[in-house]
Amino acid sequence: MASVAVEWFTAQVQVKPTTLSGYRHSLDKHVFPRWGHLRLVDVNHGEVQAWITDLMKTLGPSMVRQIHLVLAGVMKYAVRDGRIIKNPCDDIQLPRIVRKKRGYLNHAQVRALVTECGEQGDIVLFLA
Repeated sequence: MASVAVEWFTAQVQVKPTTLSGYRHSLDKHVFPRWGHLRLVDVNHGEVQAWITDLMKTLGPSMVRQIHLVLAGVMKYAVRDGRIIKNPCDDIQLPRIVRKKRGYLNHAQVRALVTECGEQGDIVLFLA
């Protein structure tokens, strides 16, 4: 499977260098250690799901999704190339990304903060 993953990675000419770097990291740190030694046909859906579930114990949802995207991309490449019939990464249950509510100051709070800091002599801001 590792040789096909390298072919897939080499074919990723449409992505930015930072994205490519993230793909490489996912391959080297997560995909190759778990799947690199196997034949493509030996990777099955249940094992991929178990692996993703295991990754969720130590990694955040965004990183788990990135790692899955890389493995799924390799497998999709293999399907298109006729090396396997079905992508074992299809329909994997992935972690939800929960957006945290951010707390922003309103205008009155900013003015109060500026006033408080200004009295300390630490900051000078001019608000219109």
